[in-house]
Amino acid sequence: MDSVTVRYQYGNLLRFSVSWCSRNKVTLERLAGRSSNPNRVLTQNGVKYRTLCQTCNSNLLGGQYDRTLNEFALGVGRFLKTTLTLPATTTFATRPARLLRALFGHLLAAKAEVEHTKPDEAMRQFVLKPKAALPPELNVFYWIYPYPEVHVVRDVAMPSRYASIAKPGIFSILKYFPVAYLVTNLKEYQGLPSVTSHINPAEYHSIKWISD
Repeated sequence: MDSVTVRYQYGNLLRFSVSWCSRNKVTLERLAGRSSNPNRVLTQNGVKYRTLCQTCNSNLLGGQYDRTLNEFALGVGRFLKTTLTLPATTTFATRPARLLRALFGHLLAAKAEVEHTKPDEAMRQFVLKPKAALPPELNVFYWIYPYPEVHVVRDVAMPSRYASIAKPGIFSILKYFPVAYLVTNLKEYQGLPSVTSHINPAEYHSIKWISD
């Protein structure tokens, strides 16, 4: 198990959204009913999309990867909420490859349709193939996010340096308490710490499908 160092850094990026799996497409269309978007369902509290098949949602994402993401979030959250005097920097043990697979799974699910963009294809291969190495074009950075709102941003272009005309990158962002994550093709961004730099290739071989 590797570790990720968390520092008190505050960010400010936003927007909302709710597929990364094309399995059971016919079933999803039938459940959702006929509309301009066959995966769309109108409910009393908004529009929801059926985006994940049961195998991927329950066995892979929920059964394996989300556990790592949730344990990391709970650990960091307890650190931020404590009334004790703590150092400005501390270390949390986690499995970075599993954490990134959970992150990518949620970002891929944050679309109403299965798209075949380069970032989506790279993330999809990493999520669905347990022993696949992280694609070199994906870099993930993070910062402390001490707010209750959840924000998801997909596929936006921004300059590599704030308030400049530097070479732009493609960004996807997931922000929820207590950590925000930014996925980009850039090698660095605004001095943010990296998650991808903590990955140990040996971890790829510790992931397997769960059948029940």
